Amino acid sequence: MLPSAACPVSPLSPSLTFCSPLTAAVIQGLVSIEIQANDYAPPPGSVILYVDGNLQTRIKGQNGTYSFTFGLPPGIHSFAAKGEDGWGNYLTASTVARVE
Repeated sequence: MLPSAACPVSPLSPSLTFCSPLTAAVIQGLVSIEIQANDYAPPPGSVILYVDGNLQTRIKGQNGTYSFTFGLPPGIHSFAAKGEDGWGNYLTASTVARVE
């Protein structure tokens, strides 16, 4: 997936950005999550996604844009991502959205 105009690729390395949902977004139906990660320093690391504090997925060794879709019950939900390089250094990003 190519980055959208609303979520351009960051020139910084490392970087980790939530492209969607935007903070305080109101979502109807399925929740689409898009995270953009960059780390040009080897060795490759991983991106870890948490929803409401619970580990959802871990993807190893790739830069780029990650897309996930979840069905969540109505209410306020938190989304957090941790990008970790092969040396154990990490970045975090988070957002909060409401599902109706």
